[in-house]
Amino acid sequence: MAWRAALALVLLLFLTGAARAVEVGRYHALVIGNNDYQDLPRLETAVNDASVVADLLRQTYGFEIKLLINATRYEIVTQLNAFRRQLTERDNLLIYYAGHGVLDADSEVGYWLPVDAEAENVANWISNPTITATLKAMSARHVMVVADSCYSGALVRAIDAKLRTGAERASWLARMASKRSRTALVSGDLEPVTDLGGYGHSVFARQFIEALRGNRTALDGQGLYDQIKRKVVVNAAQTPRYSDIRRAGHDGGDFLFVPVAAVLATPTPLSKPAPAAPRSAFDARTMELEFWQSIKDSGDPALYQAYLQQYPYGVFSTIARVRLRGVEQPAAKPARTQQSMPTKKAAPLPKRPKPAQVTAAATPARPASGFDGRWRGRATLSA
Repeated sequence: MAWRAALALVLLLFLTGAARAVEVGRYHALVIGNNDYQDLPRLETAVNDASVVADLLRQTYGFEIKLLINATRYEIVTQLNAFRRQLTERDNLLIYYAGHGVLDADSEVGYWLPVDAEAENVANWISNPTITATLKAMSARHVMVVADSCYSGALVRAIDAKLRTGAERASWLARMASKRSRTALVSGDLEPVTDLGGYGHSVFARQFIEALRGNRTALDGQGLYDQIKRKVVVNAAQTPRYSDIRRAGHDGGDFLFVPVAAVLATPTPLSKPAPAAPRSAFDARTMELEFWQSIKDSGDPALYQAYLQQYPYGVFSTIARVRLRGVEQPAAKPARTQQSMPTKKAAPLPKRPKPAQVTAAATPARPASGFDGRWRGRATLSA
């Protein structure tokens, strides 16, 4: 959509009291998840990992997503070539791959294995040199490969990039955003990696997702790596790596993850006002908020389950799970109340007696001028 293409054009860095405008460009992602191999062991979590990552990048970071599930070599290479033709120097591309990988010990070349790869035939394998050559030929300013596969460390150099901290962070991020980069975050070095890690994700994918979900500001690739490395190492026999990609045209920059909320909440600089984001930029957040507002006071567990199915890692997912456990408990019996004492019926009011009839003597009517002050005869009066 057009709003995503223009969403994260300007990032303001507020450090040491100064504002700095940095153009970060448009964001795209090719997300690949392969479970169902034809000639290799089936994987369990790659498809789910890729689906959740694609959702997270789209909703939280405003990426344009191309999602490939159980992709063949032709489909993957075709899409890489499409990005090569379409992207410009104002674009950023993230390539996420979850699937089998292998290292050829004789040639020391690493490969991604699409679902149509054969165990002893390299015809449908995708080699690291193929990936590297394609990335080098792209015009995109920043390209980052995130590979959750065995032997993925063959894609990167031996030396990690260094992270600037403290007061240098603003100038560091500005420099990283302006320079061309070709980097890779890989789930392990020259070693097998685990496909399982709990909650339907691999160990690496789970930490990658949680780090991006918890981020609230501009985060560079090195900072992301620093957050997840130790958590992966202590939970699996694998060591993630982050560095530039060999011979891919890296020029010292770094990939930046900029949440949509951070861009929209950033004050406009006085010197160069940023264009207002289209209203549709709020749609994903607004839809989730409206969904939650409509069910938050409900006692129906099906509604909380529906929310968690739609937003498994949403803003209110923790509260929804707590509410779900609460409403699934058997309802307590209502407390017995004391019965009211019977009351006697009020006695009916006595009937008003009929007006008494009073008689008086009267005389036949006379003209008024002749009345002498005395009644003669009988007359009937109401009391």
